[in-house]
Amino acid sequence: MGAWGQGIKQNDLFGDIYDTFRALYYDGLEPNQIREALERDNEVDEDDFAEFWTAIAYSQWVTKGLEKYVLEKIKEIKETERGLQLWKEAGDKEFKKRKKVIEEFYLEIQTERPTPIRRLKIKPYPPIFEQGDCLTFKLDDNNYGAAVVIEKINFHPLSLSKLGSNRIALTKYNGIKKPDTNDIVNAEILYTTFRKWNEAFNVNTFDAKDLGKDLKQIEKVGQISISDKVVEFVNRPGRCFNFDHWKDVRSTINSQLTFETDNKLPDYRKLKVKDITDNVDNWKYMLDERYKYIFP
Repeated sequence: MGAWGQGIKQNDLFGDIYDTFRALYYDGLEPNQIREALERDNEVDEDDFAEFWTAIAYSQWVTKGLEKYVLEKIKEIKETERGLQLWKEAGDKEFKKRKKVIEEFYLEIQTERPTPIRRLKIKPYPPIFEQGDCLTFKLDDNNYGAAVVIEKINFHPLSLSKLGSNRIALTKYNGIKKPDTNDIVNAEILYTTFRKWNEAFNVNTFDAKDLGKDLKQIEKVGQISISDKVVEFVNRPGRCFNFDHWKDVRSTINSQLTFETDNKLPDYRKLKVKDITDNVDNWKYMLDERYKYIFP
């Protein structure tokens, strides 16, 4: 059921439907068009019937486009208790509270709102870099650092944030010479040990809005191939990557390189960029190293 209360909005399905409805509404579709699209694209079973249609009804009501067809669905829920079976199973007290909420909601939405919610213009931030892009940037000592883009992550067309991102692997490259593609392919992936709470290979996600602020500091020097099987692997459910800010990248690299001058490193598999472009086993190892600290 995914609910944390009896309120109309207090369930996961309501949130999903309402967010999608608003995304389409902001894009210019009319409430009836959105309802038709959502009804067509969602297979609503009996357990989800009430949550789905209350979300549609609320969304149409706040946009001043409530259809009689949708209002009749809420009336059906109120009068026949359709879609409330899980609430009955949760207990008589919870069921009665939920039913009362439905009854009050049905009365409320029959009074038209004075104005619809405003259609917001959400600025899209598509991913900045392409998969396999080789990047360089200046470190604090004015030497060059390097990184490689593992993948380009587009935002979902129905996302309210419209925020794309790139997953980027930082390396230990630290040279006076600006790196070329060959230098980056042979550079070692940065493994941070200076902060025990996040001891791991540095493959992190950077959103496009954040990256855009520091774009002048980043230069693309080439592109390499990242295999589709690697991208498929890192996108499987349960994969855990940190979100990071590019403004912190130089500090992270410098802190780690400084730490290594006076401290012994743990025993770990030293991997280069060329070791992770087509080798899923090495990705499994990198993620295992991260998970052992996240899930000790």
